[in-house]
This record gives sequence, C-alpha cells and structure tokens, in this order.
Amino acid sequence: MPTDHPYVAKAYYYTEDMLYPNDMYDYGDDTSQWTIVGKYDENGKPIGSNVWYQYWYVDSRGGMLTEDIVNPVQYLVYEDNPESLIKDKDIVSVTDGKSHTFNADLYALWFTKGNVTVNGNVIMDLACVNVAERKDSGNPTYLDYVWTDDGKRVWTTESTADSNVTVNGNVGLVSLNNSYIGNLTVNGNVDLFGYYDDLDPSVQNTLSFVPESFYGSKSDAGAVIKNGEFVGLGTSLDGYVGYSVYDTEDFYSMTERVISGETVHGTSAAIGDDSLLIDVSKSVVGATTYPCAKAVDSSREKLVKDVLTKTDSKLVVMDISLIQDNARKVEPETTVNLYIDNLSGFSKPAVYHVKDDGTIEKLFVYDGSGAFGGSITCNTNSFSTYFVAEDQELRSNKLGDKGTDSNPPTETKPSDKTTNTNTTNTSTGTTNTGTTNATNTNQANANKTTAQTSPKTGDATAAGMIYVLFFVGMTMLTVGMYRKKQSN
Repeated sequence: MPTDHPYVAKAYYYTEDMLYPNDMYDYGDDTSQWTIVGKYDENGKPIGSNVWYQYWYVDSRGGMLTEDIVNPVQYLVYEDNPESLIKDKDIVSVTDGKSHTFNADLYALWFTKGNVTVNGNVIMDLACVNVAERKDSGNPTYLDYVWTDDGKRVWTTESTADSNVTVNGNVGLVSLNNSYIGNLTVNGNVDLFGYYDDLDPSVQNTLSFVPESFYGSKSDAGAVIKNGEFVGLGTSLDGYVGYSVYDTEDFYSMTERVISGETVHGTSAAIGDDSLLIDVSKSVVGATTYPCAKAVDSSREKLVKDVLTKTDSKLVVMDISLIQDNARKVEPETTVNLYIDNLSGFSKPAVYHVKDDGTIEKLFVYDGSGAFGGSITCNTNSFSTYFVAEDQELRSNKLGDKGTDSNPPTETKPSDKTTNTNTTNTSTGTTNTGTTNATNTNQANANKTTAQTSPKTGDATAAGMIYVLFFVGMTMLTVGMYRKKQSN
C-alpha cells in the first residue's frame, strides 16, 4: 500500500467482462503489471467474476487514488449478493447494465448504464458518463478515444438510453458528461453541478475533459438529468475555482469573485429550501481559505426553534466554517465581512450567530426599505452555527437554557489543531463523486485555529489539477476494467 496517502475504503467495479485470478497483464507506461487475486476450483481451474475491488486512498484535497500505479491488484468478488459488501465511503463503478441497490453513504459513484439505487448519500462525486476505453483496444462496443498530438481526445459514442440512477440522499457533485443520455434523480440536495462536453457523436476533438461549466447548488433536487440533459439549472456558478472534501465528509465548492468592490472567497450550498451563496473577505481569511456551509442536524435545528417566538415564519439554520488548505478549520484574526445571497421567503430577516458557548448574538436586521432582495451583508469574527429568521425577540439568548440541549457545543481553544489530509476536485483512480451529510455543530466547532491573514498561493493550481488527475485516473481504471479476460 502507498505510504504517503491514508487508506480509506474499497473501490468496487461491476463490469460486463469476466476476470480470472492470476490473469496478469502489463500496460507498459500506464501502470505496473496487474495481479488478479481470486479462487480456483478443485481441478485448479481459475474461477472468474464480473465484480472486483481494489483499495483506494485520498490526496490532500480529497481526490481519489487507487492502486493502479503503486500496487495494481484486483481482488475478485464471489458473493451471491456483492452489494451487501458495500460500506460507507466505498467507491462504486457500475458499467454492467444491471440493477443494483447500495445501502451506504458512497464516497463516489461512477455510472454508465443499468439501474442503480443508492439509499444514502454520495459524498464526493456522482459521475454519469459513457465507458471510456482506448480505441486501439479493439473493443468497438464502448465509447472510444485516442490522444492527438496537441493533447486532445477524439471520441465516438454508444447509447446509454434508459439507464437510471436514483439517490435517496444528498450529493456533493453531480458530473454530467455529454456522452451520457440516461437519467438521474436525487431525492436530496446537490451542492454543485458540473457539465463536461466530452464528445460529439460524429467524432470531435475536445480538451481533456475540461468542463464546459459549473452550476450552483439545488435543494431537494428531484429529477436532475433526463435523457442526458440537466433539468431546471440556472446560470453558471460565478467565479468557480474548484471543490474539495474536508475530512472525507464535507464537500464544498470554491469560488472567488468581487462583491461591492471586495474580493471574496465563497461556496454554494443547499440549505433548507434555498440554494445559498456564502462569501467571506479574502483579504482577511487568506488566499487558501474558503467557507464551507452545511445544514445542521434535526436536533440542532430544534434547539434553534425552541428560542424563537415567531414559530411559523421561515427559518434557515446552517453551520459555516472556514477551511484552510483543506487541512484544518480556522477562525479569522479580525472581523470579516460575511455575505449570504439567494435567500428567499423573508420580509424583514435577521441574522443570528450562535457562539461556541451557545450564546446567541444578532448580527443583522433588514431595514425594511422596500422588498427584501435576498442578499445580506454583516460582520463577524467567528464561525459556527448561523440562522436566518424574521426579526423577533427570542425566548432566550442562549441555546439550551430550557434544558433541551443535552450536548451543548464546547469552546475550542486555538491551540487545538488537526492535520486532516483532505480533498479537492480530483479523482485519479476510479470515480469522482460526492455529497455530504449535514454535519453536527459540535464537529463544526472542533479543531479550529487562527486563519492566516497573509495571502497564500496554490488555489487556482489545485483547482486546475482536478481535471487532469481525474481523467488520468479514469483512463487507468477503464483500461483495467474492460479488457477481456479469457479462462485458462
């Protein structure tokens, strides 16, 4: 196993082709010699399987790395119900055209054809795409490509019509490739959409999977892709620079744009019924720090509801944290501007901040001059739970005063640091996908340090490398997945 990346879980592949143990092969410059581990019958004849797995790891930004290069080993699966083996944070690739149900929070799902149901979340990336295989492989069935001298790929296509994916949970990133013409339904939230113009049926040169556009979040998404087309999406996400996954759980997009003359770092997040844009001052938080916003769990939301007097009005509750280098949660050294945009359903909204000790402070009240336009700007010097509600007198200025908070948040000292090695937008070994569970406020308050005020470099570079690493990984995996295996 590689020593420079943490082991996380397994990547399972459901393929049309049969693989056999000890069927070793060499792909020259692409990978080392592969080893296939499996069973033999009583006569010593190898037993094949259409399902196999390998171990996977994460890089510092949350990208997926499998054993393709360092230790390329495929382990054949012989269980009658291999879906029962899938655990939380496993990766799944489905290209066999069959029906599968996975009862777990997957880290990623790479889907080509069939009918798949996920009873859980997809933390990182759900990629809907045709199978990519080298044109010189001699297999005319799958989507083919070859590299051109100027670093582009030439594509042809196959049909994925009538393929369906249903996710009964949240998704971090939905990646739609132009090659996919099936359907996707997400019965939860989506934090980011990415569209890749990866082919033309008549054969076209395209840049190496460089995305055409990224879109913001969508709450209770429902039907997301119908017959290969996005449903109900708006304009591209302004200032998109990348995405990451913190601690292999919290997916967040990253943007850089200008608001009222100030350069800000932001994220798009589906919170409640709103697809919000959250931004903070770049000059204060630093060049490599971005906000991450997540819906709170139901118990935390109930604590907030207990202090309201206007109980029938709209309420938006979220945990906002600052993540530096995707490695640690930090606090600003000085006051920072906080921008919340795309709010709806409010007449005279107020922004409340719940401090680490549970104390509630009011940061903003709309002045009521005309209809509320959906945007709020306020100042803060710490990040934890925030809620937006109609302006009102609260029953208490502290959560849990009525004895409803059995697990109040604890204050974290600046010296408590973590060294989580986490994630951004690249997958190299298998699939890129994701969504993330709503995080508990206690988790959001833990492991905070002070943000650096001096600018740092590397954001744009890390974001740009996503696509290169992801699609290099796709190349290696699909080469291994779809090579025909012959029994001895």
